[in-house]
Amino acid sequence: MVYTVLHLLSTKTLNGVGKLALDICKNLDKDIFQTITVCAGDELKSCFKEESIESFKIDISNLNIIGILKLRKLIKNENISLIHAHDVCASIAAKLASVSMNIILISHIHGEYDWLKNNSILKIIDRIFRDKYDLSLVCSKNDREFYCKYNSKCDKDKVIALPNSFDLGQINKANIIFSADFKSLNNIPKDKYIFGYIGRLIDLKGIDLLINSFYLFQKKNNNSILIIVGEGEEKERLINLAIKYNILTKIYFMGYRRDVYNWLNIFDCFILPSKREGLPLIILEAMAMKKIVISMSVGGIPELIVNNYNGILIEEREHQLLLKSMEYIYENKREISKIIENVFGIIKV
Repeated sequence: MVYTVLHLLSTKTLNGVGKLALDICKNLDKDIFQTITVCAGDELKSCFKEESIESFKIDISNLNIIGILKLRKLIKNENISLIHAHDVCASIAAKLASVSMNIILISHIHGEYDWLKNNSILKIIDRIFRDKYDLSLVCSKNDREFYCKYNSKCDKDKVIALPNSFDLGQINKANIIFSADFKSLNNIPKDKYIFGYIGRLIDLKGIDLLINSFYLFQKKNNNSILIIVGEGEEKERLINLAIKYNILTKIYFMGYRRDVYNWLNIFDCFILPSKREGLPLIILEAMAMKKIVISMSVGGIPELIVNNYNGILIEEREHQLLLKSMEYIYENKREISKIIENVFGIIKV
């Protein structure tokens, strides 16, 4: 018997959550499971289609009744056996759409949500629905503790920590362009030390801290640039910050790009300045590509990175601490090479 599994996402573009869902779909035993996906936009839908995974576009990100009714119709038509819903809105939508159906529902929590600490409407709704799911997955032990702390009434036996992973073969299959050629194609200087960030440009990612620290760094080390790959509501403010510091010529805002591995390939150092995280896939990818990672010690990241062994962790979001870490890796290339080599002693990909 073949079981039909639906992966439900509320996002429109390929981010870490989308990549995780994509990896799961590609690696499930096809003799047992047939997978389909539902997402909110054509771009993400096409990513699944490219991998021969059937995909549908239904936007349930705002929990609108039309989207939920469309989802319910799809669930019936496709004879879904199990729904794997990614993040809170998708989980709620899945439960509403599958009312009175005998369908297993897994809710996947992908980070530490700030709204859990307040009496927000979303927190109230999440509490109502959480124990109605058959299982809740959380991407790290720390994130599980965070969630259970702020939803103390949930059934903790149904909340399981399952660290993120990804298929290392995806890097091997990627069409990675030779570093010098890729720099030329994108007008990136060939002789500069490159600090890089890839992700959404939102307040939660704390990219202003990175720009502040880079501003101080390049005062002493002019042979460096910062590349920021991604889009988001903070982009204009971040550009204005770079203008204020008169370093816009040293910071490359590249927008949203799908060719993540090509960008990681030209980075000398990947930096994640987030205020909160789960266990971001981009860190696993950067480490797998043997890039030194500097990250805030948040979410599940300390379960992956051992400070000064296979990466650099910063305990407090303070620009001087980030600056010192940037200076250390820039000035101590031999020690950094050892740290990079230690990655494969801990990381599981």
